[in-house]
Amino acid sequence: MSVLKKVITRTELCILLVTIASFIVSIYGRFPFAPVFVKVLYSVMMWSVLLVFPYKLMFNYKNKYSVFGHFLILVLLLLGILSIFVTVFNNSSDLYEFGDKYLTLFGNYVTALLFLPPICAFLALSKKSISLLNKYVYVYLITSIFLFFLLRRSNMANEVLVYVPLFIPYVKRRVRWIIYVNIAIYFINGLDGSRANFINLFIVLLALILVYHIKSLLLIKIVCCIFIILPFTLLLYSLITNQSVISNILSLTSNQSLSTDTRSFLYIEMFDDLRSNNAILFGKGAYSHYYSDFFFFNGGDSSLRIGSEVPVLNFMLKGGLIYVLVYIITIIAAVYKALRDSKNKFLLSVAVLLSGFMLTNFVSDLTGSNILHLGIWLLIGCCFTKTWLQCSDDQIKDLIK
Repeated sequence: MSVLKKVITRTELCILLVTIASFIVSIYGRFPFAPVFVKVLYSVMMWSVLLVFPYKLMFNYKNKYSVFGHFLILVLLLLGILSIFVTVFNNSSDLYEFGDKYLTLFGNYVTALLFLPPICAFLALSKKSISLLNKYVYVYLITSIFLFFLLRRSNMANEVLVYVPLFIPYVKRRVRWIIYVNIAIYFINGLDGSRANFINLFIVLLALILVYHIKSLLLIKIVCCIFIILPFTLLLYSLITNQSVISNILSLTSNQSLSTDTRSFLYIEMFDDLRSNNAILFGKGAYSHYYSDFFFFNGGDSSLRIGSEVPVLNFMLKGGLIYVLVYIITIIAAVYKALRDSKNKFLLSVAVLLSGFMLTNFVSDLTGSNILHLGIWLLIGCCFTKTWLQCSDDQIKDLIK
């Protein structure tokens, strides 16, 4: 093992495990469509991250990491552990709806694993973390292109392209072209009816345009504020008027796959269930259900749903309003830190991306624990890490390439 440690660091092992686990699932499109042995392999590899994680980074952070950011991430992890214990001590027969309670709790991507990604923020304390992520994502993207032309698997790279374009100004030309080809495939998917793909592509490209072409710090701050405030404004409007803003906006297009509102009713059903079970503050546990009238009368997976298509609603179901608030505050704090203290353009683009990511948490199906969430939380960690904040653009290029 000592020889292995010299070759592959614990940080690299964490990134490698998440990359492989994400890749084998993406071959089948999404986790629910993968065969059982792939789901088991994925879960084992994801939980193995905790076995090889460099925990010294969590405690050797003084003068290197934001104290407030460190506190927020630890609170998120503790709330996640609490949510898992809520399920462990819950003897409800409903928890055996999908088989053994503990297999579902630790084996499904929307249960206990949902609370794993925040720990990856501490990997940013390793200077090689983004470079290692970039190395494995590069292989991921090449394989994605190969499978697209060979097997027509068009969604392989969707998860990493949420953030990878931010590396374009700092990587070699061949890597840029690999990213460009995947963006083209990603764009085709967006036009083919995937709203989430289109929104995510728009946000990351907007970040690049604002930071590297328009170069207006004031405009960057305004866009970040709009992205952060927008979901709360829309929710407040819907509560006051009893109308779905999402439905009104989507009705402007004639494309049925893009214009159908598949989100608003999820909010209503989730809050009704949590309110009736007095679980709004702390949720119902890492493995829990909510009742859906829509899926009861129209068919689908089950009227007792283990998760939602909206990330923030999944956090509400499992961790409650308290977890959601800490989650949102953590992202906002990372954006604020990057906008205020960053001496490089990279973290400014990350700030735009994270503020947009917070918006998509309210409308897009980004739920899970995979290479997407590893990358996002690693970037959040960079916003809290003094080394990354104080780097010049040339130094960032040396760290990423």
